[in-house]
Amino acid sequence: MHIQLVKNEALNNASVPYIAEVSMGNDVTHLWRDYRIPVYYNKHKENGYSAEIAGFQVASETAERIPDLMKYLIENLTNVARLPNYAFVARRAQRVYPVYTIEDEVMVVTPNGPIFRHVELAKVRQYLTEYLHKTRILGKDGKSDKLHVRGIDPNTLGLRRPVFYLKKRDAADGDPFWAPVFENGAQDGVYAYAASSRRDVAKGVGPSVVWDLRNIVAHVLVTDKRLSDDNDLRADRIMPRYWQKLTESMTPTGKALVADALRLPIYEVNGKFIAVERRENENRNGIYVGDTLADLEARVAKDMIRRGHLSNAGALSVEAADASDEENIANDDLTLIEGIGPKIANLLAEKDILTFATLASNEPDAIKDILNQGGPAYNRHDPTSWPEQAALAAAGDWDMLNKLQEELVGGKYALA
Repeated sequence: MHIQLVKNEALNNASVPYIAEVSMGNDVTHLWRDYRIPVYYNKHKENGYSAEIAGFQVASETAERIPDLMKYLIENLTNVARLPNYAFVARRAQRVYPVYTIEDEVMVVTPNGPIFRHVELAKVRQYLTEYLHKTRILGKDGKSDKLHVRGIDPNTLGLRRPVFYLKKRDAADGDPFWAPVFENGAQDGVYAYAASSRRDVAKGVGPSVVWDLRNIVAHVLVTDKRLSDDNDLRADRIMPRYWQKLTESMTPTGKALVADALRLPIYEVNGKFIAVERRENENRNGIYVGDTLADLEARVAKDMIRRGHLSNAGALSVEAADASDEENIANDDLTLIEGIGPKIANLLAEKDILTFATLASNEPDAIKDILNQGGPAYNRHDPTSWPEQAALAAAGDWDMLNKLQEELVGGKYALA
């Protein structure tokens, strides 16, 4: 392993003054072996220089010591000649657990404790969660914390959020399948691990990357006899930019599945019917898949009963959709705008600012007025760059948005 610290000329950012170039040689079996890890600087901290690898941090008073600390951490994270593919993160407990894919199995390692292995990531998380509750790391009642899955960036070894999930939850059909989906290193495609292999789809292939990857994974799970029907696999928590790709291939049917507070509009995609579930307070969507309306209704009812949202299947019915159904699935994830968190997104939603296009059409002063009305927790934020960011997001120009956000500092324009 060789680590070289180089000045970060590309970003010209005082908060990221260096890049650690790491060459693993043949030390690991990954397809990628060279990494570029940002080294941060915070002048307000005693150990101001820091870097993060797979959710673990190293810090030092001097930048020169960072490579040695990184080398020690990477050596300790290397397991069976592999670096982790995922990490489970317990936010409140402030713990990180590296996860490795090894041939047919997924394995999670605990410090000075047991190792859990299974062919399904969902089962590994379940085993680890039960162990951490028993040892009181996740809380006494088992509900005070939970494990969040993150991917490991193939370029920087930093943590990445899933762009959507693939799920099969029916316990009667064998073990549940649950796979997070991540962007690849070049961000020109997505992948998930299923049936002992990594499954990849390029962004530009087919009607949508979401639909294509779901179909590929469903097929391999059926072939591997881990799924009896490909319609049992659903896509959930789909990030807005991927949701936008999926909607390009969706045809409204004018119908919705309705039960009390539930309203799931129904669409057609490539001869299949899909029902769209918008998750409350998340700006993400999920889909159920069926061959017919009756098949779709039965699948949604079964899952909603399992989750406690329905008391019986008869409570759900197919009805005519209304105008609000399409509006509800058209909202964008405003937290993709640097400077906007979930609380500010909710504040903007109260003023009917739900999409990138609407945010882009507002002047910064008007947005500042909304923040001022929210009180001290909001009025300290500077929305000057938000309309420009939102305009790029609304146009789907994610490359330019990423470039702009690299030049911002906490969502603010850098001073000349």
